[in-house]
Amino acid sequence: MSLEAPITSNPWTPDNESMSQLLSFTDALFIRQQLHLIARRLERFVRQQQRNAFQRQHRPGAPYDDQTIPPTSSPQPSSSGYITFSQHRPVFRVSTRVLYPSFVGEGEEVRVIATRIDPEKAQCLPGLSHTPSPVPHSATSPSPTNLAHVQRPGPSSVSQLNTRLSNRNTREGGAAASDDFGLGMRRDRMASESETPSRSVETFLRLSAPIFHSCDPAVAPYVPLDWEREMYYYGISPDPPELLYRSNCLEVRFPTPTGSTRISTKTACGVFDTPLNAVWRAVAPEIRDILKARKIRYSAIMAARFVTNGGEDGKNTRGPIVIWIGTHLDTTTAEDAHKTSPDILTLLVANGVEGAVVEWYEGTTKKMSGPPLLRVTNDTNPTYDVRRFLTPTLGMPIAPAEREAVDASGTHTLFFHEGQDEAGAPSAKVFGVSNCHVLRADTAVDYEYKDAGTPPQYVRLAGSDRFQRGLDDISARINVTATRIDLLTREITELEEKPKSEDLEDAKEDEVAVVAKREKLAQAKKDIEVLKNFFNDTVSQWRDIGNRNIGHVVWAPKISVDESGYTKDIGTFEVDAARFKAHFKGNVIDLGTKFTPEQLTAMLDPQSTGWTVFEYPTNRQLKITGWLTDQQLHTPEGRSDSYGEPCRIVMKNGNTTDLTVGRCAGLEAYVCDEFDVESIELAIYNYDTWSSSFSEKGDSGSLIVDGQGRMVGILHSGMPREGSNHVTFATPAWWAIEQLKKQYPHADFNRTAF
Repeated sequence: MSLEAPITSNPWTPDNESMSQLLSFTDALFIRQQLHLIARRLERFVRQQQRNAFQRQHRPGAPYDDQTIPPTSSPQPSSSGYITFSQHRPVFRVSTRVLYPSFVGEGEEVRVIATRIDPEKAQCLPGLSHTPSPVPHSATSPSPTNLAHVQRPGPSSVSQLNTRLSNRNTREGGAAASDDFGLGMRRDRMASESETPSRSVETFLRLSAPIFHSCDPAVAPYVPLDWEREMYYYGISPDPPELLYRSNCLEVRFPTPTGSTRISTKTACGVFDTPLNAVWRAVAPEIRDILKARKIRYSAIMAARFVTNGGEDGKNTRGPIVIWIGTHLDTTTAEDAHKTSPDILTLLVANGVEGAVVEWYEGTTKKMSGPPLLRVTNDTNPTYDVRRFLTPTLGMPIAPAEREAVDASGTHTLFFHEGQDEAGAPSAKVFGVSNCHVLRADTAVDYEYKDAGTPPQYVRLAGSDRFQRGLDDISARINVTATRIDLLTREITELEEKPKSEDLEDAKEDEVAVVAKREKLAQAKKDIEVLKNFFNDTVSQWRDIGNRNIGHVVWAPKISVDESGYTKDIGTFEVDAARFKAHFKGNVIDLGTKFTPEQLTAMLDPQSTGWTVFEYPTNRQLKITGWLTDQQLHTPEGRSDSYGEPCRIVMKNGNTTDLTVGRCAGLEAYVCDEFDVESIELAIYNYDTWSSSFSEKGDSGSLIVDGQGRMVGILHSGMPREGSNHVTFATPAWWAIEQLKKQYPHADFNRTAF
């Protein structure tokens, strides 16, 4: 590729062959990280603009920004990115990197970095090592929507492109120029005038994207740089929170990867068997008081330990105890956190907890809200997994009729038999349990169904979106089966038309293969007919949402927090006996097909020592047997994970995310919601970097259990961010059962028949 080729908005488009040679798993991960960072920067940028006053005045001497645009305007696309707006902390787009691959000599590769620069802005930018010459990479003055393209440089001009925009000037007053261009890009080798092209090959594929630089030299050294802020918690969820501040920032530097260095990931683990466990219930309220005294709007106070996976030495490293503090969006600065953290650390030391770290982030808790039901079948039935959303097992997707307009939905928690009614007479009624905010639109008032003449508040099986997703799953299974039938048919034809081999062993093998494939083809043809009939039956019998009424709400006290600090977010609905009686099996969880038995066993027993905690049920149906006590929730009972850390692994089956596995935090979280309601919650972290979020919106009401089928908690909220969630909150099951027993003294949770 010639260096003199004219520049275009897309200077290099690799063909399929090149891509297959260039992209490894690490490269793909790196690209995903960069796209993720770009999207998050743009999101944060727009959010900052929306909250900043349009009339904000720049301080004297502040660098010129692109132009003043009314805050109602959207970022205007250009060929190289987006124009910036006026910011509270001035942010300016002055350059964009573009990579031009070229080849010198016998296959030697050199990458030339061209920087799109606006010279007028560059003169005002602290930390620019030198103002670029207009030749060969000149730029015209910016138009309102674009920065002009530069000309592609020749080899002799490489040194002129060694332009560095300082991101470190925010920390060092502009005294030093940094190789970090603010997006966490790996630093590219830049050749000087005397250098010859290097044979060392770094990642070849790069992104041409808008680069945002802070130009404020007054930023304190404890404010994390862009790379650290955005990547510090990388791995704990698909879209992790950003670091606001950490108390050990000056002692422990966050590494910036260079070249092809692997980017490390983190896993959030619980805290067990530490000095903090003995004093947490005394210390946590004092931490909360410290935050409130400093007018800090905290959203969660948790404890965690982070395992860094594949650090600089490639090993897994366990970090110190972390007091993990979440604050409501745009309410707390790094300076606030910096001034408050010493008080928290002093408190910890006074209570015998040394070496801990206080880490801060932003996040707000959010609520994660006809014919008889179908029986659960064996896995020999081709519909066994796609019918789960219509079966009477724990984790049923439910939706209140009164919230049909917004298609609100949640998850069924568990069943119980009433036993006796209020008058003491025997009762055959069976009730379902879920969150109040799942069952009711108005969660600020108590609700109790008394009068048979009052219109009931119906509960439905699967809202509109969930029902459509169920139909899509059935259609997908039909398509997969059709593809298998087509392949088997062609394979049989090819084998039958194949000349008989003179080798007797080969000929015999072909005959056996034809017989086996004919058997598979016959079974596949039967399966597809069963699936098609099932699809038609589901549409005809269940599509009408009125046919999906499965009961009505009976008791839903308003959401509250009592003197214990736990969230009372529960409600009950009487189930329609005619729809449940035929196939009712009590409190069981259908483990489905998301994980194989081997995978789920390995996750729930990550480091077995000869005795089995979890035994995969032969019919996939895990029976619920009791619940963990308050004391048991805070002890790992001798279990450890693949990192060798004490742990308690749990799982849940939810409306949105299906079966997921997570880690108990070990210590309660102290939470304050957006309405300043404080509570104490069980905290569940995601299982590891590669697993999905433990919960998402629609999973509210899910019953969290351990591998032995013991109830752990009832899920009700989390801290979602861009479709993912790094922590889930739940009410302890033992406490929720106590509340149900107060309303239904004779409740029986163990029956297996209606």
